[in-house]
Amino acid sequence: MEIEINLTQLEKHFEKNGYPVNIALNTSLPNEPTIVLIKGKLEQNGSRREYIDTQDFEDILFKNNILGDNGLLKMELTAYKSDLKSGLGNRNNREEKMDSLVYDTLVKYFIQMLDAAIGKVLFPEIKYLEKHKDFFIF
Repeated sequence: MEIEINLTQLEKHFEKNGYPVNIALNTSLPNEPTIVLIKGKLEQNGSRREYIDTQDFEDILFKNNILGDNGLLKMELTAYKSDLKSGLGNRNNREEKMDSLVYDTLVKYFIQMLDAAIGKVLFPEIKYLEKHKDFFIF
């Protein structure tokens, strides 16, 4: 399944979780651009930042069973198609649920990274990538 992450939507989900960030694109290595998550709103000139490889987005979603053949997103998409065929339409808010599966998982993951200095796991249900374990194990 191919997935695109809308960075504006990602910022909105951070805001919805009471955690404002601004997002930038780092192109210092043109063949390997990274996404920069900066804690706080743009006008706050936040200094706490994390650099995320673009591949990490997909890897995080696979690791947390959102993407994949048996992933939650595929199950929700199948149910959505079934609802449409049966004439229910989008009564079950499945489109919103699919967005939430993706963006809320990413937001929780990234909040943990940005707030790792407090020394506690904020979202124990979130599985981490090996390369980020220092943000999740205390």
